[in-house]
Amino acid sequence: MKKMMGECREHHDKASKAIDQMMIRMEEGQRSNDATKMRATLEASQNGLADLKQDMATCMNMMSMMDKMDSGMGGHMDEMGGMREGMEGMMERKSR
Repeated sequence: MKKMMGECREHHDKASKAIDQMMIRMEEGQRSNDATKMRATLEASQNGLADLKQDMATCMNMMSMMDKMDSGMGGHMDEMGGMREGMEGMMERKSR
């Protein structure tokens, strides 16, 4: 369980840094007022978002496994619900 949480935290940190970098690049592209640079910035951002989506899929798979474990254990993992909801909220915010 701790390993899964550590991996999700690592994915979250990586995603957060990537989003910050994308926002900086997009702002620079917008300020440049250069169509070629703007197109390159959009392409790089699209590629970065595809990478983030792939990273988030790993955590979503982990949450799915946790749900299956919970249902298989007769609901005895209710204490994990808050953690799972927090992770789902994080993923939802990152996908916007």
